[in-house]
Amino acid sequence: MLSGATHYVTPDNPYAADPYTNKATAGTSILKVVEAALAAPPPRVVLISPGEYHEPDTIILTDDITVCGTNGRVSTVIIGESQARVFDITGGRGVIDSLTIRDGGGIAIGSVSGMLTNCLVVNNRKTKPSSSAGGGVYLSAAGTVTECSIISNACNCSGGGVYLSPGACLLNSYIIGNASIKNYSGGGVYNEGGVVSNCHLVDNYSKAGGGGIYVLGGGMLVDSRICSNRCGSGQGCGILCADAMVACCTIIYNINTDSADNGGGILGQGNAIIRNCTITDNRNRYGGGIGLTGPSNLVRNCLIISNSATSGGSGAGLYAAGTMATLDNCTIIRNTSGGYGGGVAACSKSSIIINNCIIFTNQSSPSDNTANWYKEKSATIVMNGSCSMPTNDLPGAGNITNWPNFVNFSNNNYRLASCSPCVNRGVNDSWMIESCDLDGLARIDKCSRAVDMGCYEHCCHGTLISVFLHR
Repeated sequence: MLSGATHYVTPDNPYAADPYTNKATAGTSILKVVEAALAAPPPRVVLISPGEYHEPDTIILTDDITVCGTNGRVSTVIIGESQARVFDITGGRGVIDSLTIRDGGGIAIGSVSGMLTNCLVVNNRKTKPSSSAGGGVYLSAAGTVTECSIISNACNCSGGGVYLSPGACLLNSYIIGNASIKNYSGGGVYNEGGVVSNCHLVDNYSKAGGGGIYVLGGGMLVDSRICSNRCGSGQGCGILCADAMVACCTIIYNINTDSADNGGGILGQGNAIIRNCTITDNRNRYGGGIGLTGPSNLVRNCLIISNSATSGGSGAGLYAAGTMATLDNCTIIRNTSGGYGGGVAACSKSSIIINNCIIFTNQSSPSDNTANWYKEKSATIVMNGSCSMPTNDLPGAGNITNWPNFVNFSNNNYRLASCSPCVNRGVNDSWMIESCDLDGLARIDKCSRAVDMGCYEHCCHGTLISVFLHR
């Protein structure tokens, strides 16, 4: 056979003949055509014509090969007939492109160079007692999923939609309506040491926590939207994060639906880094926006607004329990607690250091001096260079109680007006030198060389003119 032959698949062809290298002899079984292509020298390509294909057995890609639909992913549908994986990439650079994979056991990628691209993965199940993780896609090595829609998949283990192992990547994709239905985490995605970037995680569910995603083990979640996810246990309804980083994300409308717990938008469980995120309209009993537990957590350059802690709960914006946490340059506004600490609550021997933050117009019940911040007797809060009220009972320096003067508070624009008392009133720190604010502006502007309070740096307008005097 000639090197680099293309192999063809069509739904119906009475003249099908091995090795299926022209359209007249195209095969009708994807499995058989893939096996024929793998027996040939590379490069190997299998082109699948539009139609529905029922595949009772797993199609295994053991070497370099591209399996591709010819008319877009909606037109070419591969239907599994059991909970076995529909495709399994076990070696080489196996690529699956422009297909719909549905009603089976999803796809497994066990090759570091394996790729799933431009595919629709829908209604797959791994729900039998011995089933593995990753109801839609299971990446056991550093493979890649990109430009895909992964919808309404489920499993008994972690990662109802996608399971990522260390080094794996999930990019530019939609993860919608997936579920981890037993006592495991990561309804949409379970990310242990991988990278999730530029994705939309919407309406996923986990019974144990991390309704949208559980990111851990050095994993990263960046430039993504985490919206309307739910969890039964209440542990991080949108995001559960441990020893990992969440950056430049919008975290919105995530709620607890069962037993009340901690972290409506996100729960940091120790060594979590949460930076440059907008966290809004999330709900849980404790930590409607952010909950923090575990040894150490960092929240930086975040806008935390309009979150709620339900009746009897605390810390609608941020709730810390048994942790050491640092809040740098955050704006915590308009959060509402059914108990104490509408903005921030420090409980259970927590220690929170608050630097350069704006914590204002939050509400609590009872409506007293705990509206913006609250601490139990066993906890400590140190506040430096921040705008809140009251501040007289807290250790720290450089705090103010003035109204922050936002650009347009009534229309939710919390950038600082030029007359704001928060401009140039923060405390500079070394981390700011190469960092940006929530808008992507330099954290220390070139005009003043002084940092502002809150998540936005005021942008000075006009022209800077240098004048040189000659003597």
